[in-house]
Amino acid sequence: MQVEPGGPQLPSAAPERTIAADVGDQAGAVTAATETATAAKSKRTGKAQLEIAEAVKKIWSPDGIVPPDLGPADLMHAIEDLYKREAAAKGPKEKPHNCPSWSTCKRFLKAQRST
Repeated sequence: MQVEPGGPQLPSAAPERTIAADVGDQAGAVTAATETATAAKSKRTGKAQLEIAEAVKKIWSPDGIVPPDLGPADLMHAIEDLYKREAAAKGPKEKPHNCPSWSTCKRFLKAQRST
């Protein structure tokens, strides 16, 4: 049988995908979603944790490691005192930064002591 030019054409063979390729694509999508969620979470809590880390380096320089017997409330009060001293050094009308919450200080200590 001869096929005339302009006659019916056979469909072109599309490359077949393997199951492993499909699973790999799904795993990549899950990994990307996890990285996005982690990045969003770190943006939410990262700012407060960085502020605490900077304050801790000023209080316990040069290493910035909080003493092991210090609790979250003690850390919170130490940071509050630091902010008050910094504001007083700038001038009498300067207001100190807001102090981080107790739970934020607790998370910072937990992260610092787990490493």
